[in-house]
Amino acid sequence: MVENEKVITAQEIRELFGLHSSFYKNLSSFLKKEAQNRNKKYQQKYSFWESIFRKFYGGDATHQLFLKQTYFSLVLKLFVLNRIQNKALEGLPFQEFDIYDWVELNPTLIYDFNEILADREFNGEDLFHELYQQVFIMITRHKIGEFYTFPKLANKMVQYFYEYGSKILDPSCGSGTFLVEIVKTIFKTNKPLSSKIKAIEKIYGFDVNPLAVLSTKTNLFLLIMNETSSHI
Repeated sequence: MVENEKVITAQEIRELFGLHSSFYKNLSSFLKKEAQNRNKKYQQKYSFWESIFRKFYGGDATHQLFLKQTYFSLVLKLFVLNRIQNKALEGLPFQEFDIYDWVELNPTLIYDFNEILADREFNGEDLFHELYQQVFIMITRHKIGEFYTFPKLANKMVQYFYEYGSKILDPSCGSGTFLVEIVKTIFKTNKPLSSKIKAIEKIYGFDVNPLAVLSTKTNLFLLIMNETSSHI
């Protein structure tokens, strides 16, 4: 595992991209301006999103919440693109990005993001839970039954019940805290990489919130890329 000052933490991600960051102010301002145009693609994406989230949020399923979720999804996408050096996402399992795919990021914002992450590395943890909890207030999260589990507690539970190679389903995976701990446990074994990959392929997560699914996928993608980079 990576252990040095270059490693980025969940707390730093909240500080760098959270509500009080310059990046949030710039990107959210950009999204608001784009949304004001009410172009056809925006309307289509918002209508589809509303049809999903109105069931959970009721009257809180507003344009403002949609823009916040778009912001969060774009941050996740930028993390993935940064790790694959801005190559296309084709072939990667990030279909949920399509829900928020109504705006094209300008090159300046992409450059700013990559500059913030310059030479930073990722360690094995749920990187996005602090950002998520700050961007989306507790009342909003609790409306769809979202409650955060501390990584230390998740780790203890994983050490207690997980058996290497067993099939696992987390039916409400959230941002992937439990699944991240399981994958970390797998990589800590002395098994060959091919065996570890097979064990990871037996791990499943589900959540009613597409953003939670995206968070889990991004967390696991960054973790697996970090652990297997020397084999690529």
